[in-house]
Amino acid sequence: MNEISVSITQTETIVSDLEDGRTGHRGSHSPVSSGPLVSVSFAQKLVGEFVGTFTMIFAGCSAIVVNETYGKPVTLPGIALVWGLTVTVMIYSIGHVSGAHFNPAVSIAFAVSKKFPYKQVPGYIAAQVLGSTLAAAALRLVFHLNDNVCSLKGDVYVGTYPSNSNTTSFIMEFITTFNLMFVISAVATDKRATGSFAGIAIGATVVLDILFSGPISGASMNPARSLGPAFIWGCYKDLWLYIISPVILGLISDHFCYSVEMAVVASAPGKVLMTGGYLILERPNTGLVLSTNARFYAIVKPINEEVKPDSWAWQWTDVKLTSPQLSRESMYKLSLKHLTLQCVSASDSRNPFVEHAIQYAIAAAHLATDKGKEALHKLFLQGLDITILGSNDFYSYRNQIESLGLPLTPESLGTLAPFASITFNADESNGANCKPEVAKTGLGSSAAMTTAVVAALLHYLGVVDLSDPCKEGKFGCSDLDVIHMIAQTSHCLAQGKVGSGFDVSCAVYGSQRYVRFSPEVLSFAQVAVTGLPLHEVIGGILKGKWDHERTEFSLPPLMNLFLGEPGSGGSSTPSMVGAVKKWQLSDPEKAQENWQKLSAANLELEIKLNVLSKLAKEHWDVYLGVINSCSVLTSEKWVLQATEPINEAIIRELLGAREAMLRIRTLMRQMGEAASVPIEPESQTQLLDSTMNAEGVLLAGVPGAGGFDAIFAITLGDSGSKLTQAWSSHNVLALLVREDPHGVCLESGDPRTTGITSGVSSVHLE
Repeated sequence: MNEISVSITQTETIVSDLEDGRTGHRGSHSPVSSGPLVSVSFAQKLVGEFVGTFTMIFAGCSAIVVNETYGKPVTLPGIALVWGLTVTVMIYSIGHVSGAHFNPAVSIAFAVSKKFPYKQVPGYIAAQVLGSTLAAAALRLVFHLNDNVCSLKGDVYVGTYPSNSNTTSFIMEFITTFNLMFVISAVATDKRATGSFAGIAIGATVVLDILFSGPISGASMNPARSLGPAFIWGCYKDLWLYIISPVILGLISDHFCYSVEMAVVASAPGKVLMTGGYLILERPNTGLVLSTNARFYAIVKPINEEVKPDSWAWQWTDVKLTSPQLSRESMYKLSLKHLTLQCVSASDSRNPFVEHAIQYAIAAAHLATDKGKEALHKLFLQGLDITILGSNDFYSYRNQIESLGLPLTPESLGTLAPFASITFNADESNGANCKPEVAKTGLGSSAAMTTAVVAALLHYLGVVDLSDPCKEGKFGCSDLDVIHMIAQTSHCLAQGKVGSGFDVSCAVYGSQRYVRFSPEVLSFAQVAVTGLPLHEVIGGILKGKWDHERTEFSLPPLMNLFLGEPGSGGSSTPSMVGAVKKWQLSDPEKAQENWQKLSAANLELEIKLNVLSKLAKEHWDVYLGVINSCSVLTSEKWVLQATEPINEAIIRELLGAREAMLRIRTLMRQMGEAASVPIEPESQTQLLDSTMNAEGVLLAGVPGAGGFDAIFAITLGDSGSKLTQAWSSHNVLALLVREDPHGVCLESGDPRTTGITSGVSSVHLE
């Protein structure tokens, strides 16, 4: 007798591009924390699948051997319990690492249902089959199972074989695998379920399936479980039963098992514009923009689980927008004919960025859906329930920390609940410091929010596939490009002007070197206010000549981004940009001279950082030694480490980068003084000078348009802890923001959810 089983647990969405060899993706980030993130490499995920499958097969099959060899002390219920407990334990042990598939049929099902990238399936299957094969080899070695196992007349065979007819066994395998898939869908991937009990429910299902089908078919439910023993003992008779039945179910599972999964969660990162402030407004000037681990989340799900019988004749449907951090909820009516929104809530609760994102994403869905209009219409009739959440790092929480009597340290910031309520500025928005309504840190919250909403809606409506967004989609370009074009359009129209777009580009694609698109590309969208149908507007946008340029960029190895909030309440970027433009018009000659010098300094810094990345790649050991040495020294002592030619070259580039940054700061201050705006106010200058003179600090500056938002610093090695302590002594709160070079991605669940579902990594893309 050979009772067997499978395991799996929650979905893990998309695997990091860096992990799987694609260009630029993922530093894994926890959806419930805005702190530093720890990536789980794809190799670690494969190891997790191997270990989980090995443990499952070895423990379950050992119970079979012991039962058959020692007078049946374990019994069928005991064998079933061993399998079920092992499955449960492995889910809770490895689910947060690999997703705990342990079964090729599960990996295939997740891929078919767009919860797992197809190109990761071969790696997972290989790890699972290898784990099963080595577990079978260990069983053969430990229990000396060598005699006539395939004939079932000698030692115990721990593989699977039909005890009844092949037809009966095939049907039994199909039913047991269906049971398993259905329970996985119901408790581990449906957001309405209690995710923390998923492992128990799946393990219990395994026990139940073995009890009623183990004596008949072996209750494999898992091709890897059957293949491993078959490879070790060469027993291939009727093996096809245990491969074809589960795989077929995996391929068709999207049509039933996952139909209950309605909610879509997408996230997009905040940004830090390191160079290119103001210049990036005009082509062909460049900017270096870093994406961060601070992310905005958009959750899209239906308002109604079922379509009401009389709703097919409706001309309007409901859209609910909730922002828990602002304690705001807005209700809209969506015209199914004209695709326009009408707010039926108080006007002070409206969000123009999300409103434009909704309208343009829905218009794109209509344009993309040549067939299956009925399914799209059904989604609309169920209503759209949209929730937006921003990581704490987008907003200032100094007041809360100080009111609690806590020190201004990252540790204190980390004690706040995720997605805490947002503090509003007490001052008017037109004061001397140009404070906005909400105290922000300057990470581009509106761009990240708009991008997350657009991406979530487009995925929910079937326009794009965020599980593999780099492939060519329905509009003849990559899905990421579609998200970018619609998000840029929505963001610009919500602002009432065509901005440079670097913040949206960063939210979509991640860290990059950016050159803006020509403003004329959005001229077609601006005529929408004249009454042109939205689907025609979207068609023109998607066919437009988007001439922006982006090149992959990230900080050199062992360099870390830190942000510090000085507590001035933030600045209004649009008003500062407007003042600089007025200065350009009033004194074009001086402005042109300043911009040329600033552009040269920006380019110099970019070159120095790229050379350092190249030196790190070519001379890693030397580079590592130099960075570690300089991380505990102030910059004037770095030259003492130049004892060899390579050391000297690295230090020369480090010092050159510092000089370029100092020139950039000087020129930005001159621009601010000429335009009468606080690009680098005196208080910020003193803080930045102090920061750049600290041990292990390479650069420091005001990101983007400058002002009273957070400052940034680039540190070497492990010097960041000393910097945060120094900032705290100067009443500067060090944020939990770090560079994460990855853009928009599909998440595995509601980021507020605790328990096992939040432990499963949502892995990103670009």
